[in-house]
Amino acid sequence: MSMISKTSLQVSLCGFMSGLCLLLSGNTLNFWLAESNVDLVTLGLFTLVALPYSFKYFISILTNKINFSLRGWLIIAQAMILMCLMGLAHLNPIHNKQAIAVLALTLALGAVIQDIYLDKLRIDKTHLSNRGASASGYIVGYRLGMLSSGAGLIFLSSIVNWVTVFYCAAALFLFISLAIHQAIEGSVPLALTSKHLRGGFSAQIIRPILKIARGKRLIYIISLIILYRLADNLLAVLVNPFQLHLGFNAAEIATASKFFGTTMAIVGGVLGGKILQKIGGAKSLYCFGLIHLLSHFLFIVQAKIGYNLTLLYIVNGTESLTGSMAMVAYIAYLTGLCNKQYGTTQYALLSSIMGLSRTLLPASAGTIAKYASWEACFIIITIIGIPGVVLTSNRAFKKLN
Repeated sequence: MSMISKTSLQVSLCGFMSGLCLLLSGNTLNFWLAESNVDLVTLGLFTLVALPYSFKYFISILTNKINFSLRGWLIIAQAMILMCLMGLAHLNPIHNKQAIAVLALTLALGAVIQDIYLDKLRIDKTHLSNRGASASGYIVGYRLGMLSSGAGLIFLSSIVNWVTVFYCAAALFLFISLAIHQAIEGSVPLALTSKHLRGGFSAQIIRPILKIARGKRLIYIISLIILYRLADNLLAVLVNPFQLHLGFNAAEIATASKFFGTTMAIVGGVLGGKILQKIGGAKSLYCFGLIHLLSHFLFIVQAKIGYNLTLLYIVNGTESLTGSMAMVAYIAYLTGLCNKQYGTTQYALLSSIMGLSRTLLPASAGTIAKYASWEACFIIITIIGIPGVVLTSNRAFKKLN
């Protein structure tokens, strides 16, 4: 096996693990609770268990101060995740909500710690000569990991009970963990090579923030980061309970929403990248955001028509396709904000801000759904998404950037 293909396989394992763990404390947990008839308000609040993703940068600072090896931190993180999966298998969503929340939060924390050091491993394996293969391998692995813990486990739940589902998830996680450790040639000592991580509070936290986009319109940038994906993140909390409410079973949701949706998301990512190269990042950010926002109206149509499997495919396929295109432009914009001196640090900080839009704010989605019809709920979510698109309009973008 060539060095490039070997590296591609190794970073694919890293990507697979990241995607696998992301949905275990997110969409898959949401589906399990929704299928068990947990109320909508509680479902919304359960998005808070993913808060560690919003503090990834600060967690990395704390863990880097402890002199463990890369392998040592991976073992700690993976042991946390494995124990949480085994614990979740024996809990009842109706009677053990608090215990589930604690285990899910711990699982997310373990996943974040694991991501920090998988990223270190991936960067160590990536060089100028294999950069393309490395990036491609990581993206493919990430999508397959999300497919396994999303569609795979949800589909499996239509065949066996959730105790078995969690044990299968634990077995898959253990297998991939062992494969990753096999790929690590030795216990790699952690060394902070970035000078700005060696200073005090100002050097580590304040200065990288002020240097984002050279300090231009920081409030505007933060607002755009939070608002651009907010409607989509609110929608993600309600999709599973909405589709279950209409009468779709686990197999139908897994096939249409997860398998087909993931396929369309991959298509959207490739298509979005090609269009972005032709029309530019700023225009793509606006156009893709607007198209994706309009796709939310299909959920209103589904709410009015009710159970219709063909429409379910259309709704989920369109939402996944346009959402992936919007995400391509979004990530490209975040990357462009960073300068070389603080690149890694700034991206971690921007990712943490982005995490607020994915975890803290969507906690209100369940409350919205409780007091409004599904049609009204999707209209409200669409309206909430308008400010994010407006901020990317040509006039606002030129004025504030």
